[in-house]
This record gives sequence, C-alpha cells and structure tokens, in this order.
Amino acid sequence: QEFQQVTWTEDVTVSSEVFEADFLKEVQEGLDEIAEKLGDAAETKDFRRLGKRMHHVIQQLGRQSLEVYVKKCVVRRLKQHCEELRQIQQLPAEERSNLEKLLQKLPLLEELTRIFYSHFTTRPCVTRAPKISAKVEKLSHIISKEQNEAQEAGSGGSKGIVFVEQVAITEPLAVALSEKVEAEAVYGMLPKKD
Repeated sequence: QEFQQVTWTEDVTVSSEVFEADFLKEVQEGLDEIAEKLGDAAETKDFRRLGKRMHHVIQQLGRQSLEVYVKKCVVRRLKQHCEELRQIQQLPAEERSNLEKLLQKLPLLEELTRIFYSHFTTRPCVTRAPKISAKVEKLSHIISKEQNEAQEAGSGGSKGIVFVEQVAITEPLAVALSEKVEAEAVYGMLPKKD
C-alpha cells in the first residue's frame, strides 16, 4: 500500500486566531469557576492545560468530539496523569499535595465538568464550530472507500492505523470514526506529553 497526500477544506471559522481567542476566553471562564470550587486541587499543570486541549479537539474534530472529550476524557485523563505523577519519587511536596487533593476531588470534578459542558454548548464559540470537522469527514470517507474496496476484492475486511499528534484527540476521534464508519475503532495511548 502506498502513502498518499490527503487534503480537505478547513473550516475557516475554527482555524482562525479570533476563534481560538474567543474560545479560550470563554472556556477559561468556566474552567476558572471549576478551579475555584476545586481549590488547591486545580493547581496541577494538567488541569491548567484543559482549555488549550479543548480548543484543539473542537478545531480538529468538531463540536461532537468536544462533548466526548469533556464528558469522557477529562476526568479519566487527569486521574491517569495524577497516578503517573504519584510514581515519581522526586516530585516536590507541594505538587504531590495538589495531586492528592485533585484525586480526592475527581468525583466533584466529574460533576462540575458535566454542568460546565451543558452551559458551555450554547456559547457562540462552540455553536460556530461544525458538528463534525472536514478532517473527520475526509478520514471517514477514506476508511469507507478502503472498506468497500476490500469487500469487493473478497479479502473480508481491512485494517488501518490512524496516528494523532496530541493524545487529547485519541478517544474523541475513535468515537467519531466508529459512529461515521461501520468499523470498530480501537485506541491506545503511549505515555507521552502533549
């Protein structure tokens, strides 16, 4: 199989610097409210990166995937990150204390993110974004085409690998593809910093 260059038309709305600034401003307001309720637990570096990751998800994948990221990935990813940090022996005492506090408050964080997202979906910075990005549409089309060609050739099916630059989009992309294409999307993550 040969590699091929694939192009798609990017949605100028979500790829603009104005959209990014508006999105980050609005998302930060909600994250600041959550941080206030979490107290010191929100001082972990991972928590402070959420706004940028959310922007990356909506920009690359669309509104539907942002919902998956916020509702399914945020709390689980923070928990994984905290568990990894726990293993570091030289972790400064203040950081260790903050991560322990965050681990204790994960159920509260889960509830707060659910409430946050339900209010956040009506904001213009979210409603302007497409439900599904052109990138996901193009990738879905390529996978469907490969599946059809494999069935016509009688090979019974096809398999493929999709690589992503940032871990944040792994699960939302897998969910989006499994909903768009009749295929099982399996994903895994190597320990890697965004």
